[in-house]
Amino acid sequence: MGYQPFTKTIYLLFIFVVMTLVGCGVPQSSSDFDKTPEAQFLKATVSQVVSKDYAAIEALMDSRVNQPDIRQALDRLRGQIPDGQPIHMEPVTWSFVKKMNAQGSSTDARNAKVAIEYVYPGPKWLLASANLSGEPGNFRIVAFNLVPLSESISQKNALTLKGKSALHYIFLVCAVTAFVVSIYALVRCFRLKGLRHKWFWVIFTSFGFVVFSINWTNGAVFINPLAFYLFGAAVVREGWVGPWVVSFTLPVGAIVFLWKQRAALFGAVSSDSRV
Repeated sequence: MGYQPFTKTIYLLFIFVVMTLVGCGVPQSSSDFDKTPEAQFLKATVSQVVSKDYAAIEALMDSRVNQPDIRQALDRLRGQIPDGQPIHMEPVTWSFVKKMNAQGSSTDARNAKVAIEYVYPGPKWLLASANLSGEPGNFRIVAFNLVPLSESISQKNALTLKGKSALHYIFLVCAVTAFVVSIYALVRCFRLKGLRHKWFWVIFTSFGFVVFSINWTNGAVFINPLAFYLFGAAVVREGWVGPWVVSFTLPVGAIVFLWKQRAALFGAVSSDSRV
């Protein structure tokens, strides 16, 4: 019976996260990504480059773009595209920001980022990306680029230990340790009968503070002293095939709880020995 509140809490948290993502309109699969106006617009733009319909692209450029030799630039991009038809397309990035005015209501300043990996026979890879302004159906191109790749983004950003440095291993060990300590303290907290302020300790032991993160692809390390994570650690990635980021926190609540329980246990043992 003691585990039911814990299980229910985790279930509700999972439902909240899923509903938040769905409510924000974040594509949950490749097919959902393909249906977004941004992805469709980017694919159409790449097709226009292939057919050298530069006039159509130029007409869609945002007024902020100041590039007098735009047709020459598009022609250079056309030269980056491998021969043949793409055999596969992989979603890479999709996001948008809707700016708000001083009164808290939305404005027309909507900016979106979208990227797709094209796979050609060979195999060869091409990354197409764009920054778009405006609402769906009235997009303007703020930035557009095509970049040939030597390998697929999923291969480059794979979560593997091959070729990783000692720093990668340190972060991995710290993340696992923080997670295990947090879960162990949380389970003990739930099982301990007669614990005063139990729900305070449940919450306190569930979170780790000060986030230490490493980009698993390039080894870049960054620290966020104001952030916190549930269960002391996290492994997340940007988009569908972006770089993995392994993070751990200081499980302060879990350590304080376990230390207090250890001190109470030793205090009880000492009292019994004196008797």
